[in-house]
Parts: sequence; structure tokens; C-alpha cells
Amino acid sequence: MNLSSLQFSAVISASVAAAALTAYFSFRKGSARALKSLDRVFDAIPDLMLVIDNNYNIVKVNRATLQALGLPREEVAGRKCYAVLHKTEAPRANCPCAMARQDGRPRATEIVDDVLGMLVEAACFPILDGRGAPAGALHMIKDLSGRKDPEGRLSQAGKMEALGRLAGGLAHEFNNILSIISSAFYMLRGRLDGSEAANEDVAAIQKAVVSASELTRHLLALSQRQVMDMKPADLNAIIKESAQMTRKLLGEETRIETVLKNDLPRVNLDPAQFNKLLMNIIARAEPPSGAKRSIELKTENLVLNNVSARAPGEAAAGNFVRIILRDTAYRIKREFINRLFEPYFEPRSMNLAIAYNIARQHKGWIDAAGDDDGVTFEIYLPAAHEAGAETAAQTPAPDTGSRKALCILLAEDDEDLRILTARALRKNGHEVFEAGCAEKALEIFASRSGAFDTLISDVVMPDKSGVSLADEIREIKPQIDIVLMSGYIDDKVDIDKIEKKGYKFIYKPFDVDALLTMLRL
Repeated sequence: MNLSSLQFSAVISASVAAAALTAYFSFRKGSARALKSLDRVFDAIPDLMLVIDNNYNIVKVNRATLQALGLPREEVAGRKCYAVLHKTEAPRANCPCAMARQDGRPRATEIVDDVLGMLVEAACFPILDGRGAPAGALHMIKDLSGRKDPEGRLSQAGKMEALGRLAGGLAHEFNNILSIISSAFYMLRGRLDGSEAANEDVAAIQKAVVSASELTRHLLALSQRQVMDMKPADLNAIIKESAQMTRKLLGEETRIETVLKNDLPRVNLDPAQFNKLLMNIIARAEPPSGAKRSIELKTENLVLNNVSARAPGEAAAGNFVRIILRDTAYRIKREFINRLFEPYFEPRSMNLAIAYNIARQHKGWIDAAGDDDGVTFEIYLPAAHEAGAETAAQTPAPDTGSRKALCILLAEDDEDLRILTARALRKNGHEVFEAGCAEKALEIFASRSGAFDTLISDVVMPDKSGVSLADEIREIKPQIDIVLMSGYIDDKVDIDKIEKKGYKFIYKPFDVDALLTMLRL
């Protein structure tokens, strides 16, 4: 069971409720008095309790849930739990019910819930029918905002979630601005005279856009909403390269030793972001005056039956790779070790918070332990499935051949970005129809009887996600080409699902030439 010690007391009441509800499902035809008794037990529980079926439809809720949501029972029954609780079109990435459906085990996670406006523990307990078959689940939500947390985990989770949402929102807007600059620069570039001075100005603009883009990547890493370029990778090779770079950075005074396990399984990761994880731990630390610094990097593979309390909600027991990073430059009292990843605990902590969140984006986590001689960081990453590695290796090379002019439906809620992107596409011979929201895009699509070759859509829009828009249009016209764009991940953006649907994806801020190349694929 993937539950921390802080969740233990909640399990007691939830387990009782789950057992009662299993009986409820098994003996629905029992006496009315027995069913009313179960209803009274359910309503007496102060935590939010929802019974959902195998398709996330709400079957039953207790009184505490209705009070927290401010909704009558008839407006809740039969609706999707994620639509009621999170106002999303699909389960959240760390949804415990989605995870419980996969392996049939109780799951729990801690989140800051925007709708309820509080830090909560969200847990899910599978319910079986009289034959022992899955019949749904009990979804329990417990308010943790006023609960004392001796190890500081919940306060850290709350701070990181709130700070992450702020950072992610800023990065989302900033990426749109950078895309506008990049598109405007593309339109301007053809009018320059090609002189040395003009070329220097071009290089300066390009450098500024790249630097600003890197800043948004830092913000998104902090928010856990960064778009990651994940692929099966040789972790030992990446660590060797990182160790060489660290030696050049820190000089010969620092001893760096690597002990790398042979036959280490591959790991699904973004190599650039994993290097950033390591450098964020190493680069900002300085040894005490007069002391020599020693860094040891060690890898090993292991099987975990239980995951750490620091692990993200979607982490599951199984095969892992552990990277042990021992650094004598860190000195911290044992009682403060659990605050090391809080962004503003000390000057190095912002870098460590970014490293922590990069690990979580890789469905892993970081544990830390300290003593008088330094700090040991243990980075856990799930091993890649071999089938996934083969799929990645067999991906065909893109076809960069030419393609005829296209009729394009462009959906983007940022007006300036939409106008400039449309101008750039028209400059290259394409016919473009613009929409500022998903509903307007559907109207235009219907008015032209679907006579479009390509849909280009932002993923995060105010009325409906770009993925939902693409699904509706693809259902009407299966052969239409879909290109989705975003520089920000929220509960509407699941890159794996987007790619499995056969949709193309381009990161913001994007270069117009890259978008044009994608249209030719």
C-alpha cells in the first residue's frame, strides 16, 4: 500500500467505510433498514467520501462532500468525479483512483486542491462486488491544512504546489510572449539587408530568445509543468559525461569518484533535464573554509516493494535505478534535513527544489540524509520497460520532403500570437482560418464542411482543451492532420496520450521554421 505514516489514521476510517460499501454493493437487495443504516454511517464520516463506478461516475457521496462543494446531491450524482472535484476533462496526472484502477491496490497522494481551496490527502480504495470483481472505488479526501506535520512533508508539498502553480502560470504567459517575438522576428528576417550589422542584430535577438526560453524552462521545472523530451537512456553514460563536466567546473581540488553498476537497466528520462538535476545539487554547494570537497556518484539497480513518502502519487513499486550522490560540501543539522528542498529555506534550496521537481517529473524522487561529513542524496528513477525502449529505437526518421499548400485551421487564444503565426503560415503559401477558442474553431470547421488539411491548436484554452477539440474534429474527419502546441503542462496536457492518438506536438516557444517542417512530415 503506497501510504505514508501521516496517512495511517485516515486509512482506518476509510477501510471501515470501504468494507461497509463492499457490503452495500454485495447486498443491494437487502432490507431498506440495513441500507439506511449504511447511509447514516457514510454521512457520519467527517472526511469527503465519494463512491465511483469503474468509469469514474459518481454513484454516492456523503454529506461532508456536498457541504464542501456547496452543491445539492442531484447535481453531483452521475457526473464524472474529476469534473466535479477538479473541473477537468480527465483524471489528474496524480489521480489515486486512476492508479488504483491499474493495480487494484489502495493509493493515496497529497495535493493542493484548487476547487476546495486546501491541502488535502486524496486516497482511493477499490470496492469489490459479491463475486470479488471490481465494482468501483471509494474516493476519500481529507483536509490536511490544519494538521500538524512533524516531518514537514505536507507543508513542503503545499508550498511547492502553490509556488509551482504560480511559476507555471508565469511561464505559460512568458512562452506565448517569446513565441510572438520569434514569429515577428521570422517575418522581419526576410526584409533585412544581410549586412554585418544586421546579422549581429539577428544573432542578438536569437540569443535573447534562447536565454529567455531557458528561464521559462527553470520556472516550469520548479512547477513540474515542463514539457519533457523523454526517451530510454543509458544512465551510466549520462553520469560519466556529467562527472567530466563537473571536474572542469570545480577544478582539480575537488575529488570526484564514480562507481557505476554494470548492466544497469535503461531509464526513461530527458537527458538535458537529468543533467540539470545533478548540476543543481552539485554546482551551488561550497565546502567549509579550508575543507576539501569530495563527490561520489554511484548507481545501482534494485526492486522496491514500497516507495518513499517523498515519491509522487503515480510512483509504483517495482524495478528502480538508484543514483547515490555523496557530497561533503553540504553541512546541515539533522533536524533540518527534511527542509532542504524547500525553495527558500537557505540560498541553495531553490536549486535543490528544482532538482526535486525534475525527479518527480521523471516519476521518481530524492531522499536525503546528512551527517557531520556531508549529505547523501539518493535519487530514485523507475527502470524503463524493454518494450518501450524498442519502440523508441524503431521510430522512423522524419520525411523532410516538400508538401503542397495546406488549408489550416488555427486555434489559439492569445490574439497576438495567433495573428503572427497565421501571417507566417500565409507567407509560406498556406490558407489559414483563425479561431480564438475551441468553440469558434468548431463553428469554422462546420461552416466549411470540414474542408481543412490541418488543425493547429494550443492545448490550454479557456473553454475547451486543444486535445478535446482535436478529438472532436478527428472524429468527423479522421484523415485531418493535427498539430498541438504548448509550453506548459497541466491536467489537460498528457504528452504520452497526445502521441498515442497520433497527434503531433510542438513546444512553445517554437521557431516558425520548426513548425513549417512539422507540417511537411
